[in-house]
Amino acid sequence: MRCAWYLSITQGIVLILFNSARFVYEALHKGHGAMSVKRDKGKSMARKILLLIVGLLVLVVLAGVYRFNFTNDDLYVVKEDGSVIPLDEDVDKVMLTLFSIKTHKAWSIQLPESQAEARLTSISLSGDRRFASGDYQDGPERGSVHLDYMKIVTLNHVADGEEERVSDTNSDEMLFVAPFFVSNQGSGVFAYLGLFSINHKLGDIEQLDSYFIGDRVEISALQTEEPFDVTSSVSLSYLTHGDEQAMAEAPANKVTKLLKVTREGFSE
Repeated sequence: MRCAWYLSITQGIVLILFNSARFVYEALHKGHGAMSVKRDKGKSMARKILLLIVGLLVLVVLAGVYRFNFTNDDLYVVKEDGSVIPLDEDVDKVMLTLFSIKTHKAWSIQLPESQAEARLTSISLSGDRRFASGDYQDGPERGSVHLDYMKIVTLNHVADGEEERVSDTNSDEMLFVAPFFVSNQGSGVFAYLGLFSINHKLGDIEQLDSYFIGDRVEISALQTEEPFDVTSSVSLSYLTHGDEQAMAEAPANKVTKLLKVTREGFSE
């Protein structure tokens, strides 16, 4: 590997410089010679050579310290499929595609009322429904999560009693909501509205809360209450099954809800 190659070259250079320094040092302390003036000039030149060699030794050591402590040239990551890639090339494609953030930190969805998480590892870029998807395992239960990134809505949230936006108090953070769907071995597909905070500087996403919408619903609209003004509420419209409808049928009952949003979560 490049690390072993670099160490071998470095060791060779250090050994040559060390031997040269030792030779010059021994020459300085040999008092043989006919003329003291020539001997003094020779010692002066030898001292300069010795200082140059010592300086080169210091530079080699500093270069090695920098390479192995402040760069990622020889750091590798083992991916889930078993492939090994350099750390600098380990960029999460979901974060890069959706937010143009180059980071190895993945966006994970915390399942409500569970300790399980689903890491979003794939993203569909075509079709009527475009999702960022991932799988999870919660004990014996296995399932998948699909987040509808086309319905991501950013929030200009203002806390109660404050006049400053969150974007003003923390320019690196942005709050947004997005619907996601959880399915497992059963027939249900459970829809939730997630509240998230993204930090552009750190390159990560924190899930703040989730709101249960329903089973096998179709979300028709999601928007802020006042699209062009500071707001702390979102309007959610979706189709659900009526009391006399079978779950196998397409939902036909329209529901609209206004949800108040704070950084602590949702409330109706």
